[in-house]
Amino acid sequence: MDRKKEWITAINIGKYVAFIVATVSVIISQFLGDTIWVKFALIAYVSAFALTFTALVFHANEIYKAGREAKKDNAEVVKPDQENQGIVDINNGELKGTSAEVVNLKTEQVWTVIGAVASGIFTIFTFVVLILF
Repeated sequence: MDRKKEWITAINIGKYVAFIVATVSVIISQFLGDTIWVKFALIAYVSAFALTFTALVFHANEIYKAGREAKKDNAEVVKPDQENQGIVDINNGELKGTSAEVVNLKTEQVWTVIGAVASGIFTIFTFVVLILF
């Protein structure tokens, strides 16, 4: 589990670095006028969108696993009026005395899939633009 968490952290850091490199390359290309900086920016954007897609696929996998586990364990659904600003105190089971964040799994699943599809489309579109450039 720790190894997977390290990979996800590295992917998240990589996507932010790629977006920063792409933005800086675009700014440099505006001042210098060289097309090589535009190509660097496109390469960085393709990398950033691909890393974003990968991170969202990992996130979707975890969300769907959590949903299956909750269904398998017949987990209790917490109503919005039982929570206090997104934090619930666990009063029974193994996690006695700790708190957990309330997550709407269906909403989380939908937005993760939408984000993954959108970043996949952005990756393909940017890659095509890079090839045509």
